Amino acid sequence: MADSAVARPRAAVLGGGLGSLTTALELSSRGYDVTIYQLGWRLGGQGASGRNLADNGRIEEHGLHIWFGFYHNAFRVMREVYDELGRPPDHPLSTVEQAFVGADTHVFLEHLDTGLKRWLIEFPHDSGFPGTSGSELPDVHELLQRLVNFAREHFHREVGPHLNQPAATAPHSVVGEVVAWLKSEVRADADAVVAVGAGAALEAAASLAAQLKSNGAVAQDLHRVLAAVAVHLRQVVNATISDDLRRAWIILDLALTYARGFIADDVLVNGFKPLDRFEFRDWLRRHDADEQAVESAVVQAFYDASFSYAEGRVDQPNVAAGVAIRATLRIIFGYRGHIVFKMNAGMGDTIFAPLYEVLKRRGVTFKFFHRVTALEPGAIPGSSARGIARVHLARQVDLVGTDYEPLVQINDLPCWPSTPLTDQIKNGDRLAGVNLESHWSGWPDVGTETIEAGRDFDVLVLGISLGGLPLICQSLLDSGEPNAPAWRALFDQVKTVRTQAIQIWTHATAAATGWDALGGITACCDEPDASWADFAQVLAREAWSPGANVTGLFYGCGPMPDSDPPIPPPDDSGFPAQMLASAVATADAFMQRSAAPVWPSVSGANGLDPGIVASRYDRVNIDPSERYVLAVAGGEFAKLPPNGSGYANLFLTGCWVENGLNISSVEGTVMAGLACAAAISGAPIQIVGEKDF
Repeated sequence: MADSAVARPRAAVLGGGLGSLTTALELSSRGYDVTIYQLGWRLGGQGASGRNLADNGRIEEHGLHIWFGFYHNAFRVMREVYDELGRPPDHPLSTVEQAFVGADTHVFLEHLDTGLKRWLIEFPHDSGFPGTSGSELPDVHELLQRLVNFAREHFHREVGPHLNQPAATAPHSVVGEVVAWLKSEVRADADAVVAVGAGAALEAAASLAAQLKSNGAVAQDLHRVLAAVAVHLRQVVNATISDDLRRAWIILDLALTYARGFIADDVLVNGFKPLDRFEFRDWLRRHDADEQAVESAVVQAFYDASFSYAEGRVDQPNVAAGVAIRATLRIIFGYRGHIVFKMNAGMGDTIFAPLYEVLKRRGVTFKFFHRVTALEPGAIPGSSARGIARVHLARQVDLVGTDYEPLVQINDLPCWPSTPLTDQIKNGDRLAGVNLESHWSGWPDVGTETIEAGRDFDVLVLGISLGGLPLICQSLLDSGEPNAPAWRALFDQVKTVRTQAIQIWTHATAAATGWDALGGITACCDEPDASWADFAQVLAREAWSPGANVTGLFYGCGPMPDSDPPIPPPDDSGFPAQMLASAVATADAFMQRSAAPVWPSVSGANGLDPGIVASRYDRVNIDPSERYVLAVAGGEFAKLPPNGSGYANLFLTGCWVENGLNISSVEGTVMAGLACAAAISGAPIQIVGEKDF
């Protein structure tokens, strides 16, 4: 790399999603001259949002975006951004703390043979905040210990009081006796648990778990205790006594299954990655989970939240076990402050406008309206290594001025508009009704450009999402290319899915609609719009007049089935409208058929009362780079690390890159961006949770 005192190393970044911007943020702080090439008029990728300037400045999202409280990397990055922005105290979003609000109460709808029931869970919260000093994640040994301790405490609090057996809280002598039996190879079967009580056995399990890190030999003893407890409790827990006991048993059985699976599958030695060859529910069954736990609402919610359905079909659930276990344990045991945080404005306003402002202030160059058409491998000038010699781009529009200024002010907040600012574009009036982000826009490009290694960039960052890569990376698959088999495996084995989303502004508050999870999420609704959230907190950032009487806002989303072919040719100009009409029809059917469990006070025999709907926005994410990247069983092994392109000057970032979390999310994408910057710069960048150990 060239000495920065002589010439700043140049990084060309393809795509303006969160992975790309995170990499750009890190590189720009380390002396790199960064240029970002972005399709269309805004940044954000799958997280982009816009303001509808013709409809009260309403926020229009790609979908339902939340931040979990274990997103320590993402929150740390945004804290640095907000600190560098230095907004005044009276700014609408002055600090990262003001940009988010916690949500602790969530509802999981249970679809039982006896009917539908609401399972409300209030998660504990504290005064902490993710990404602050001391924010760490437990390693696999600590996770196992926490699982066992949780199982013990949950049993004593929620299950034990319902059972008629020896005291649930065992004296130390009984704990020692159980451990002694194990050490003398006395079999810890269900009869032994009957003799001492499940509570005593779980106390013994907790004692064993505390020794694991220093004495791995106790692992099999621990497994025997946990297995015996599970067998015994299935015999004595009458889960039909009450909903509370049934739900308590589901949680306990999942904790015991996770803990047993940790030991049986050598997670303590190998981490979670080897488990990705199994599908998550299959893995639970493999370790003898109770079927009602396997099919429970809390498990279903993970599939829905991660759109984990092959080809978008809800009858084909598929998520890799290692990914699911890692993510769910971090959600439960890794959060600070609140289990869920929501943004206090659109994601574009809260995340991507501040990132843009900071990067622009640092001198990063933005090339909006530049669409990548092809990567061309070849020799790198001045080197014997093979790399990406050229990148071919289409220029979508010509600007009136030198630069495009993308932001608008709404309620004193910098925001991205939902459509381009045509007064800055030559012949901008011709863009009416044209979506420059669409593969099927039919818009004729105004020119082409080529950037070359050595002349325009020293390193190239590929941050375009996976679904769009086959369209621009075909030359990387050619025979003789250094990593062609790995790229083929990536495209063949890592799957993507369409999604659909809906936003409903209402004349009734969440409380008035009968929404149980005030400020939170209602999960496991009828497919495909299975996940809904109360987002009324952003109404203050929109521009509704008092007379509009808009007091509620709900976001919903879900997977969308693929058509054949999933990505029609670009001249199929009617395809987007067909897909949107399909999603609208699906959402209409949901409102008529399935609204009552979600909004019981404003729903009747014909569904949701249309009189309470003030405005509505429907969206389909069907473009190649908008497709959500799945973590399917087996496919995880084909993901490439940031430095795994096979080309000396090409580095990878985004939710599709091997990043240590590997579920498509804000956090996984930021982790990929940090790892990409570390691979390029050689800087030791801290990434919380990058490894399982």
